[in-house]
Amino acid sequence: MTVEGVYNSIAVDDRVATAGQPTEAQFRALRDAGYEVVINLAPDGLDTSLAGEDALLGSLGIDYRHLPIAWAAPGLDQLDAFITLMEAARGRATLVHCQANYRVTAFYGLYAQARLGWTEAQADALIDRIWSANPGYRMDDTWKAFIAQARERLADERT
Repeated sequence: MTVEGVYNSIAVDDRVATAGQPTEAQFRALRDAGYEVVINLAPDGLDTSLAGEDALLGSLGIDYRHLPIAWAAPGLDQLDAFITLMEAARGRATLVHCQANYRVTAFYGLYAQARLGWTEAQADALIDRIWSANPGYRMDDTWKAFIAQARERLADERT
């Protein structure tokens, strides 16, 4: 399974990849590479959004799920919805994308901690691959607080 060429892409394992917004041609190549599910965390109407993404993926036979996460307001209810989507896609070749893979790495890292047995260090390594890639960019307090709140809840659930 290849996501090569898709902006900020990461092959997490042989069934899951994360990325920024793919183009139509990249979605066609992903279908040809065997991807079956696409989960989009970016809100509609962004400069990088692909108009008609849902219709395109439907025409390609790819199961499309859209869970728009406002940049300034990630929430635990959205994390719960994301976990549900990821569990439904488990075992299927899945691309999770947003605008630039920032939202996705945070959500996927937390999902992997909650359901795949990842340690905090493993989740942070995935998150840091994107969030630390641009030296002029740093995670803001909104996202730091969201991740901390989610991890606190995970710890409470384990006790």
